[in-house]
Amino acid sequence: MFFGKVTLNKSRAIVYIIMLMVIVFSVQMNRGYAMTSGEIVSNFVIPTFIIFFGLSWKGLSNITKGVLIVIGSVWFTYISLHYLVGFHNPYWGN
Repeated sequence: MFFGKVTLNKSRAIVYIIMLMVIVFSVQMNRGYAMTSGEIVSNFVIPTFIIFFGLSWKGLSNITKGVLIVIGSVWFTYISLHYLVGFHNPYWGN
């Protein structure tokens, strides 16, 4: 069981708002493909929560927070590039 509390300040709120904007923009850009909005959002859920816990959860060690932030950021970046740049684009031969 985790012990601690969640804190939120202005800079963390800005990070969460940017992440939310990336998710919404990804859904908007991929409306014409066979994927539903729920499938796109579900792919973003796990890295978003990992970043959330790394940034906001009090009671975790700094090493654990750093590892969570790095893993979540890499995962979130990959998913973002997948949907925004078009790693899944069928016309690229993938």
